[in-house]
Amino acid sequence: MGTVLKLAGGLAVVFVSFLATLWALDTFGSGCPAGERFELKRPFAVVNGRAFLSSQPALTILSDTTTSPTRSPLLLCEGNIALGPPHTQHADIVAKGAGRFSHWGPDVIFSSSDGADPNTNGQTYVAVKPR
Repeated sequence: MGTVLKLAGGLAVVFVSFLATLWALDTFGSGCPAGERFELKRPFAVVNGRAFLSSQPALTILSDTTTSPTRSPLLLCEGNIALGPPHTQHADIVAKGAGRFSHWGPDVIFSSSDGADPNTNGQTYVAVKPR
């Protein structure tokens, strides 16, 4: 009986991991979600490393703050691919890139999915306020 329970428990862990993977693929790295769209315009300022900046003053009211570090509802898309994770610390965006981004004050600080310079990679970048 103990072996059966261990097997069932192991299958449950595999199933939950599978569902989590599907959720992550659906949330990040899939199609750009529906919602109000704000195209980020070039040229993007180079922050450092892999991080670039687009100032979006009209979106300041939605941004993360020190007291609400995950307040911003914005998602970021490169072409039709959702980037992420959002609310990433700026040092991680600089060091790791790979689509990480943050919406802080008037600025969207972000990295391209592949480490390329978003000023010259030919991709369109759009901030989306989901419905």
